[in-house]
Amino acid sequence: FSSQEIERFKIQVARLLYSILSSGASIAQYAEVNARDTSTFMGLENYLTPNTSQNIRSRRRAILRAVLLEQARQLNAGVCDPDAMADIVWSASEKSRKRARVIGLLHASGF
Repeated sequence: FSSQEIERFKIQVARLLYSILSSGASIAQYAEVNARDTSTFMGLENYLTPNTSQNIRSRRRAILRAVLLEQARQLNAGVCDPDAMADIVWSASEKSRKRARVIGLLHASGF
């Protein structure tokens, strides 16, 4: 893409985000109305609030911290329990799994 095309994409995204934010609609409501073209909203939730990127990084750090704490606990106890480790990751990543499932269902349904 040329620099002009990239700049136009950025402007279009900014206008779309402004439209969503000013309407008061949630990303789910917007997706429902625009379900036929998921490219118009997939990933936009990352820009809806100034803290979103920070929240994503926080969740990732929390998952990493939980895994490292469980690993240390297992090492101190002299055990190796991969199922316990999997349970830790499973519960810590629930929000991400739910989001991924919704996106997968949208794409699988032909939208």
